[in-house]
Amino acid sequence: MNARDMFYSAGDMMGPKKSQVSATPRKSTPKPPVPGKAVQTVTEIPAAQNAEVHFQTISNQSQLPLGLRYSILRKTDDGMIEVKTDSVFHSGDHIRVSVMGNQKGYLYVISRGVSGIWTPLFPHPDSSQKQNQIVPGRNYEIPGGDGEFFVFDQQAGAEKLFLLFSRTTVQNLEEVVLGLGGDGNAAAAPSSEPRKKLPVLMASNQVNDQFINQLRSGVQSRDLVFTRTDAQPVKSGEPKEEAVYVVNQSSTGHSASRVVVDLTLKHQ
Repeated sequence: MNARDMFYSAGDMMGPKKSQVSATPRKSTPKPPVPGKAVQTVTEIPAAQNAEVHFQTISNQSQLPLGLRYSILRKTDDGMIEVKTDSVFHSGDHIRVSVMGNQKGYLYVISRGVSGIWTPLFPHPDSSQKQNQIVPGRNYEIPGGDGEFFVFDQQAGAEKLFLLFSRTTVQNLEEVVLGLGGDGNAAAAPSSEPRKKLPVLMASNQVNDQFINQLRSGVQSRDLVFTRTDAQPVKSGEPKEEAVYVVNQSSTGHSASRVVVDLTLKHQ
Protein backbone atom coordinates (compact mmCIF):
# COMPACT_ATOMS: atom_id res chain seq x y z
CA MET A 1 0.00 0.00 0.00
CA ASN A 2 1.36 3.41 -0.95
CA ALA A 3 1.55 6.53 1.22
CA ARG A 4 -1.56 8.07 -0.35
CA ASP A 5 -3.64 5.01 0.60
CA MET A 6 -2.23 4.95 4.13
CA PHE A 7 -2.83 8.70 4.52
CA TYR A 8 -6.57 8.31 3.97
CA SER A 9 -7.32 4.82 5.26
CA ALA A 10 -7.76 3.69 8.85
CA GLY A 11 -6.05 0.46 9.85
CA ASP A 12 -9.20 -1.64 9.79
CA MET A 13 -10.10 -0.25 6.36
CA MET A 14 -7.08 -1.76 4.64
CA GLY A 15 -8.87 -4.98 3.73
CA PRO A 16 -11.65 -5.50 1.18
CA LYS A 17 -14.49 -3.02 1.70
CA LYS A 18 -17.63 -2.10 -0.12
CA SER A 19 -16.91 0.72 -2.54
CA GLN A 20 -18.90 3.92 -2.34
CA VAL A 21 -21.57 4.25 -5.03
CA SER A 22 -20.79 6.99 -7.53
CA ALA A 23 -23.51 9.54 -8.29
CA THR A 24 -22.56 9.35 -11.98
CA PRO A 25 -23.19 5.98 -13.62
CA ARG A 26 -20.21 4.43 -15.35
CA LYS A 27 -20.43 3.90 -19.10
CA SER A 28 -18.49 0.66 -19.02
CA THR A 29 -20.35 -2.58 -18.42
CA PRO A 30 -19.07 -4.47 -15.35
CA LYS A 31 -17.83 -7.97 -15.92
CA PRO A 32 -20.05 -10.73 -14.53
CA PRO A 33 -18.74 -12.38 -11.37
CA VAL A 34 -16.93 -15.67 -11.72
CA PRO A 35 -18.94 -18.45 -10.03
CA GLY A 36 -17.41 -19.48 -6.73
CA LYS A 37 -15.01 -16.51 -6.63
CA ALA A 38 -15.47 -13.67 -4.13
CA VAL A 39 -15.60 -10.14 -5.52
CA GLN A 40 -13.24 -7.76 -3.71
CA THR A 41 -13.59 -3.97 -3.78
CA VAL A 42 -11.82 -1.30 -1.80
CA THR A 43 -12.86 1.94 -0.14
CA GLU A 44 -12.58 4.85 -2.54
CA ILE A 45 -10.08 7.54 -1.58
CA PRO A 46 -11.71 11.00 -1.46
CA ALA A 47 -10.56 13.97 -3.48
CA ALA A 48 -8.29 16.30 -1.51
CA GLN A 49 -10.99 18.98 -1.28
CA ASN A 50 -13.31 16.51 0.52
CA ALA A 51 -10.67 15.22 2.92
CA GLU A 52 -11.88 17.05 6.02
CA VAL A 53 -15.31 15.41 5.79
CA HIS A 54 -13.62 12.05 5.23
CA PHE A 55 -11.52 12.30 8.40
CA GLN A 56 -14.52 13.37 10.46
CA THR A 57 -16.30 10.26 9.20
CA ILE A 58 -13.51 7.84 10.14
CA SER A 59 -12.51 9.59 13.38
CA ASN A 60 -13.88 6.68 15.42
CA GLN A 61 -12.07 4.08 13.33
CA SER A 62 -8.74 2.56 14.30
CA GLN A 63 -5.81 4.94 14.50
CA LEU A 64 -4.15 6.17 11.33
CA PRO A 65 -0.40 6.25 10.77
CA LEU A 66 0.69 9.88 10.91
CA GLY A 67 0.87 11.48 7.47
CA LEU A 68 1.25 14.70 5.48
CA ARG A 69 0.13 15.78 2.04
CA TYR A 70 2.17 18.68 0.64
CA SER A 71 2.40 20.54 -2.65
CA ILE A 72 3.49 23.85 -4.17
CA LEU A 73 0.91 26.37 -5.41
CA ARG A 74 2.05 28.88 -8.04
CA LYS A 75 0.15 32.08 -8.76
CA THR A 76 -1.07 32.36 -12.36
CA ASP A 77 -3.55 34.51 -14.27
CA ASP A 78 -6.09 31.73 -13.60
CA GLY A 79 -5.42 31.65 -9.86
CA MET A 80 -3.31 29.34 -7.69
CA ILE A 81 -2.48 26.00 -9.31
CA GLU A 82 -0.60 22.97 -7.99
CA VAL A 83 2.74 22.35 -9.65
CA LYS A 84 5.31 19.63 -9.17
CA THR A 85 7.46 20.06 -6.10
CA ASP A 86 10.58 19.70 -8.28
CA SER A 87 9.48 22.46 -10.67
CA VAL A 88 11.98 25.17 -11.61
CA PHE A 89 10.96 28.63 -10.39
CA HIS A 90 12.13 32.03 -11.61
CA SER A 91 12.54 35.51 -10.18
CA GLY A 92 9.17 37.11 -9.53
CA ASP A 93 7.26 33.82 -9.17
CA HIS A 94 4.68 33.92 -6.35
CA ILE A 95 4.10 30.64 -4.53
CA ARG A 96 2.56 29.12 -1.45
CA VAL A 97 3.20 25.81 0.28
CA SER A 98 0.06 23.71 0.66
CA VAL A 99 0.04 21.24 3.57
CA MET A 100 -2.59 18.87 4.96
CA GLY A 101 -2.29 16.49 7.90
CA ASN A 102 -4.38 13.36 8.40
CA GLN A 103 -4.60 13.76 12.18
CA LYS A 104 -4.83 16.47 14.79
CA GLY A 105 -1.30 17.63 15.46
CA TYR A 106 1.25 20.44 15.29
CA LEU A 107 2.80 21.68 12.07
CA TYR A 108 6.11 23.54 11.75
CA VAL A 109 7.60 24.93 8.53
CA ILE A 110 11.13 26.34 8.63
CA SER A 111 13.27 27.86 5.86
CA ARG A 112 17.05 27.89 5.50
CA GLY A 113 18.57 31.15 4.29
CA VAL A 114 21.86 31.69 2.51
CA SER A 115 23.43 32.40 5.90
CA GLY A 116 22.74 28.80 6.91
CA ILE A 117 20.30 29.83 9.64
CA TRP A 118 16.86 28.25 9.77
CA THR A 119 13.93 30.61 10.44
CA PRO A 120 10.34 29.57 11.30
CA LEU A 121 7.74 30.36 8.61
CA PHE A 122 4.70 28.62 10.12
CA PRO A 123 3.40 29.81 12.43
CA HIS A 124 4.64 33.37 11.91
CA PRO A 125 3.56 36.57 13.66
CA ASP A 126 3.67 38.65 10.45
CA SER A 127 1.23 36.28 8.76
CA SER A 128 -2.43 35.64 9.48
CA GLN A 129 -1.47 32.15 10.72
CA LYS A 130 -0.37 32.32 14.35
CA GLN A 131 -1.62 28.88 15.45
CA ASN A 132 0.06 25.66 14.38
CA GLN A 133 -2.37 23.06 15.72
CA ILE A 134 -4.08 21.79 12.58
CA VAL A 135 -7.38 20.05 11.78
CA PRO A 136 -7.22 16.65 10.03
CA GLY A 137 -8.00 16.90 6.33
CA ARG A 138 -8.00 20.70 6.27
CA ASN A 139 -5.75 22.29 3.68
CA TYR A 140 -3.37 24.97 4.97
CA GLU A 141 -1.67 27.39 2.59
CA ILE A 142 1.54 28.99 3.82
CA PRO A 143 1.37 31.94 3.89
CA GLY A 144 -2.40 31.93 3.90
CA GLY A 145 -3.58 35.53 4.24
CA ASP A 146 -4.99 37.65 1.44
CA GLY A 147 -2.16 38.84 -0.75
CA GLU A 148 0.45 36.80 1.13
CA PHE A 149 2.98 34.87 -0.97
CA PHE A 150 6.56 33.75 -1.04
CA VAL A 151 8.24 35.67 -3.89
CA PHE A 152 11.48 34.57 -5.54
CA ASP A 153 13.99 37.42 -5.73
CA GLN A 154 16.73 38.03 -8.28
CA GLN A 155 19.25 35.73 -6.60
CA ALA A 156 19.12 32.22 -8.06
CA GLY A 157 19.82 29.18 -5.93
CA ALA A 158 18.14 26.50 -3.87
CA GLU A 159 15.53 27.48 -1.30
CA LYS A 160 15.34 24.83 1.42
CA LEU A 161 12.28 24.14 3.56
CA PHE A 162 11.92 21.74 6.47
CA LEU A 163 8.43 20.48 7.37
CA LEU A 164 7.74 18.79 10.67
CA PHE A 165 4.37 17.35 11.71
CA SER A 166 4.00 15.98 15.22
CA ARG A 167 1.18 14.62 17.37
CA THR A 168 2.60 16.65 20.26
CA THR A 169 4.33 20.01 20.49
CA VAL A 170 8.10 20.13 19.95
CA GLN A 171 9.17 22.01 23.06
CA ASN A 172 12.45 23.53 21.89
CA LEU A 173 10.95 24.58 18.61
CA GLU A 174 7.90 26.00 20.39
CA GLU A 175 10.22 28.28 22.34
CA VAL A 176 11.77 29.52 19.11
CA VAL A 177 8.36 30.27 17.62
CA LEU A 178 7.06 31.86 20.80
CA GLY A 179 10.13 34.06 20.89
CA LEU A 180 9.40 35.04 17.30
CA GLY A 181 5.88 36.14 18.21
CA GLY A 182 6.61 37.48 21.64
CA ASP A 183 2.98 37.05 22.73
CA GLY A 184 2.80 33.39 23.74
CA ASN A 185 0.10 32.66 21.16
CA ALA A 186 2.10 30.96 18.44
CA ALA A 187 0.87 27.49 19.42
CA ALA A 188 -1.30 25.76 21.97
CA ALA A 189 0.40 25.01 25.28
CA PRO A 190 0.99 21.29 25.97
CA SER A 191 -0.43 21.62 29.48
CA SER A 192 -3.06 23.63 31.34
CA GLU A 193 -0.42 25.83 32.95
CA PRO A 194 0.04 29.23 31.27
CA ARG A 195 3.34 29.64 29.46
CA LYS A 196 5.61 32.55 30.17
CA LYS A 197 6.06 35.10 27.43
CA LEU A 198 9.51 35.01 25.89
CA PRO A 199 11.39 38.18 24.96
CA VAL A 200 11.58 39.10 21.30
CA LEU A 201 15.24 38.47 20.55
CA MET A 202 16.61 37.91 17.08
CA ALA A 203 18.93 35.19 18.37
CA SER A 204 15.97 33.23 19.72
CA ASN A 205 14.18 33.43 16.37
CA GLN A 206 16.68 31.18 14.68
CA VAL A 207 17.87 27.61 14.86
CA ASN A 208 20.95 26.01 13.37
CA ASP A 209 21.75 22.94 11.29
CA GLN A 210 22.60 20.87 14.37
CA PHE A 211 19.12 21.38 15.82
CA ILE A 212 17.43 20.53 12.49
CA ASN A 213 19.58 17.40 12.22
CA GLN A 214 18.43 16.37 15.69
CA LEU A 215 14.82 16.72 14.58
CA ARG A 216 15.57 14.62 11.49
CA SER A 217 17.32 11.92 13.48
CA GLY A 218 14.24 11.48 15.65
CA VAL A 219 12.50 9.80 12.70
CA GLN A 220 13.99 6.79 10.94
CA SER A 221 14.02 7.33 7.17
CA ARG A 222 13.00 3.70 6.62
CA ASP A 223 9.72 4.43 8.42
CA LEU A 224 8.77 7.22 5.99
CA VAL A 225 6.85 6.20 2.87
CA PHE A 226 6.59 8.77 0.04
CA THR A 227 4.17 8.72 -2.90
CA ARG A 228 3.96 11.28 -5.70
CA THR A 229 0.48 11.71 -7.11
CA ASP A 230 1.59 12.45 -10.66
CA ALA A 231 1.58 8.67 -11.06
CA GLN A 232 -2.01 8.41 -9.79
CA PRO A 233 -4.99 8.28 -12.17
CA VAL A 234 -6.99 11.50 -12.31
CA LYS A 235 -10.80 11.37 -12.27
CA SER A 236 -12.61 13.08 -15.11
CA GLY A 237 -13.52 16.68 -14.32
CA GLU A 238 -11.14 17.03 -11.36
CA PRO A 239 -7.92 19.08 -11.43
CA LYS A 240 -4.74 17.07 -11.68
CA GLU A 241 -3.21 16.46 -8.29
CA GLU A 242 0.48 17.41 -8.15
CA ALA A 243 1.20 16.54 -4.53
CA VAL A 244 3.42 14.31 -2.42
CA TYR A 245 2.13 12.13 0.40
CA VAL A 246 4.45 10.99 3.19
CA VAL A 247 3.45 8.66 6.02
CA ASN A 248 5.33 7.42 9.06
CA GLN A 249 4.32 3.77 8.80
CA SER A 250 5.55 2.94 12.31
CA SER A 251 3.62 5.76 13.99
CA THR A 252 0.34 3.95 14.71
CA GLY A 253 -0.33 3.93 18.44
CA HIS A 254 2.64 6.16 19.35
CA SER A 255 1.63 9.51 20.82
CA ALA A 256 5.01 11.16 20.19
CA SER A 257 5.28 10.22 16.51
CA ARG A 258 6.49 12.69 13.87
CA VAL A 259 6.80 13.10 10.11
CA VAL A 260 9.72 15.12 8.71
CA VAL A 261 10.20 16.37 5.15
CA ASP A 262 13.10 18.17 3.45
CA LEU A 263 11.91 20.21 0.48
CA THR A 264 14.19 22.03 -1.95
CA LEU A 265 12.74 24.65 -4.31
CA LYS A 266 14.82 25.18 -7.47
CA HIS A 267 15.28 28.85 -8.35
CA GLN A 268 16.95 29.74 -11.65
